[in-house]
Amino acid sequence: MKTCWAAALVSLGCLVAVAEDHEVRNVDELAAALADAESGDRVLVSRGNYVGNFTVPPGVSLLGEPEFLPGGGLEPELSPWGDTPTVVALTRNGDKHPTQVRGLFFTGAKMSALEVRGDGVGYVCNNFFELNRGPRGGAIFSQAAGTICIQTNYFSSNTAETDGGAVYIGGTAGVLLQMNEFLRNGAGASGGGLAVCGTNLVASDRDFFMDNTAVQDGGAVSVVLNPKQVIMNRASLFGSRAGRDGGAVSADRATVIILYGSSSGSRAGRHGGFLSAIGGAVAVGAHDCNSATAAEFGGGVYSEASTLSCQGNGWTSCSARFGGGMAVRTMPASGNPPLVQRNTFKQNRAAKDGGALYLADLKEARIENNVLFMNTAGIGDGMVLEPSATALVDHNTIAHIEYRSGQPLPAAEALRVRGAGNTTRVVNNLIAGHARGIVGDAGGRVQVMGNDFWLTLLPWRDVPNPAGLVNRQGIDPVFVQFDPRRMIGDLHLQPNSPCRDAGVLPVLTTTDRDGRRRDAHPDRGAYELPPL
Repeated sequence: MKTCWAAALVSLGCLVAVAEDHEVRNVDELAAALADAESGDRVLVSRGNYVGNFTVPPGVSLLGEPEFLPGGGLEPELSPWGDTPTVVALTRNGDKHPTQVRGLFFTGAKMSALEVRGDGVGYVCNNFFELNRGPRGGAIFSQAAGTICIQTNYFSSNTAETDGGAVYIGGTAGVLLQMNEFLRNGAGASGGGLAVCGTNLVASDRDFFMDNTAVQDGGAVSVVLNPKQVIMNRASLFGSRAGRDGGAVSADRATVIILYGSSSGSRAGRHGGFLSAIGGAVAVGAHDCNSATAAEFGGGVYSEASTLSCQGNGWTSCSARFGGGMAVRTMPASGNPPLVQRNTFKQNRAAKDGGALYLADLKEARIENNVLFMNTAGIGDGMVLEPSATALVDHNTIAHIEYRSGQPLPAAEALRVRGAGNTTRVVNNLIAGHARGIVGDAGGRVQVMGNDFWLTLLPWRDVPNPAGLVNRQGIDPVFVQFDPRRMIGDLHLQPNSPCRDAGVLPVLTTTDRDGRRRDAHPDRGAYELPPL
């Protein structure tokens, strides 16, 4: 009986395919190995130069020398014969093995270095892509429908005739980009580093972008007509440039979420030095943006999004003609009110209107719990609201004071609200160190209530009944630190601040700049002290 069972097991074993390793040392061996490989096999490519065009079958792993040698090795170099992708990676739904391309150096492609096809799972990891080009996606082009993991690759000096200087993601895939480096890639249209277009669900985690450029939009990243979420988590974006909109990131009728991370030195030829959002839904949270520049609107952010949420960010030294930190315009009738909450705007500059914020063509916006420190503009160093923009400006701290010959000289204008019919509400704010505080239009309807003014020569002008609405003049808020001479300002309140528990009710916002919940007796300004 034991002999019969053993024979049966041996017979079954003959029916089960055993994965093989195919070791190759030249281009002929590589072509033959890929032609013979089956799902689960590994094609092991030794160091050397491989010129040709290759197809990786579904479930096969194409591994360069560093991926299969215990001590590492040199990446084999792959370049194409002609005007087709150097490598086409095929994936298949239901295959128990993913298709993998790892540890290779791609260069010299004229029609994208790597194309991903199919509806299965594919991995593109630990590769080096340099000096490749294509119509879309100089390094990687995909219109796949499966799952794609693009991890720890290095993309340098790749170009696209249109979109996606390094990577183009079309189709309907689920895509994970993680810890990739995009350096000096360029797009003839949009998305100097990465372009997404289709119905892809994309998660980017800790990707690094430096000196990427686009002739049109999205110097580093462009997302167009992609209703599913594109999430950028802990991204680093430096020196990105766009000829038109979105120096670093452009979102056009798409859903984009940017969380944590940092950016610096991005520039747009028109709108949105860091980010431009047109239509769709956009959220930016806990991002640190420095020195972004736009020629026209929105040094940091320009938004015409249907839904905009901008919370917990830092905008420093950004500049534009209108809205040095941010410009929000033209919310569609079906959209939600834009939310600008718990941000810090510091040393932003507008050549004309709105040093930190510029708002126009909005039915309602919520500007809450923000800190505006030392911003400058021709008009409205803090913010400007056009006659077409109505907002709730609630629990903000706006501070600015200049020093000349060692003497303090209030010179700025905190808030300008235009339009006699403007019904903007300015409530529970703390305004310090301005020549003019809140300026409205003669006969205007703006409501100014429960605000404190300190070191402000003209607290209000052309606003109805300010004295009767619990506004106070000459109130020292007792900041933790306020030293504009050195551009230093910790605008938290000390425990003995007269602004403590002085906010008017009802409380219109529930958390302060630090995310601390406001109590039943709210403080004025952006920060809430713990309850007594």
